[in-house]
Amino acid sequence: MEEETSMKHVVVTFAPFANSPDTRLPGIEDKASRMAHRRVRHQQHQRHPLLEVEYDEAHRAHALSEEGRELQPLRPRTHMMTLDWDERYAPYIRRAGFIEIVRTVLAGLPALNPQLLTAAVDRWRLETHTFHLPAGEMTITLQDVKVILCLTLGGLPVTGVLDSDGWRERVQQFCGHLPPEEGTSKKVSGVTSMWLRDRFGTLPPNSNEATAERFARVWLWNFLGSFLFPDASGNNISWMFVDILNQPWENIAGYSWGSAVLAWTYRQLCEACRRTSTAGNLGGCTYLLQVWIWERWPIGRPGGLDMAIRDAMPVWYAPDCLPSAIFA
Repeated sequence: MEEETSMKHVVVTFAPFANSPDTRLPGIEDKASRMAHRRVRHQQHQRHPLLEVEYDEAHRAHALSEEGRELQPLRPRTHMMTLDWDERYAPYIRRAGFIEIVRTVLAGLPALNPQLLTAAVDRWRLETHTFHLPAGEMTITLQDVKVILCLTLGGLPVTGVLDSDGWRERVQQFCGHLPPEEGTSKKVSGVTSMWLRDRFGTLPPNSNEATAERFARVWLWNFLGSFLFPDASGNNISWMFVDILNQPWENIAGYSWGSAVLAWTYRQLCEACRRTSTAGNLGGCTYLLQVWIWERWPIGRPGGLDMAIRDAMPVWYAPDCLPSAIFA
């Protein structure tokens, strides 16, 4: 049973769209429907033989080019940092291996460009996890994650408990507060950022070391859920990280956070490229995507008449780290 559970965790983490209900056609209950589904899935695309028909029919590019629909830009859902930073958190965050990217974010980030990000999403293909461009295929790599976000690539895979039973009790064990049950659905994925703000918004001035460490863990939890691993909901902080974040700080640094962020961003791109509603959202580490676009594509980056944008980006120095490529 242990081996089976462990394998399940690895599949969920590193196969961004495997076993996801969004990748299967709805209403496949009887045998005839399943057979029809298989025929569609293996049917060759008339114009582009290498594309999966099942994926392409729900793709934004299909709606734009084949159906002639006008789609609205996706809304990047990187959440606002709702918890105040306190320098007493810095020693703990450094031990966890996140001090470089945290310093970068605290210094201030460039504004997101929804139109530019949407243009990239429209060219994302689920079959290959690459952007299909007139000049060929490109994708975000682990090297890009290391250079842009300064996250660790080596280490243990970021996996955890997927069963939501008792998640509120695990959160309570982690931070000392039990999330409320009122107004929640049966499929709950976390707490809201405002719930965290009300309880851990600012570290009291005269707090002891134990309190400061607990607030630092919650701050890091909020940072993971709001910046590195945001979903498309807009204000949800996933409970799935609390078991890892409840470990000693040096253990937290021993995980491959860079590969996890890349896998999560891949998954969010796979979901976003099939959103055709007027209120579609884009999850994942959108700053990673935007800075990568600026680095790799000649279109959309600050420059020329947009030099004011680059000049407005903050210049900062911290003795415990160097800036990442976001400010290089």
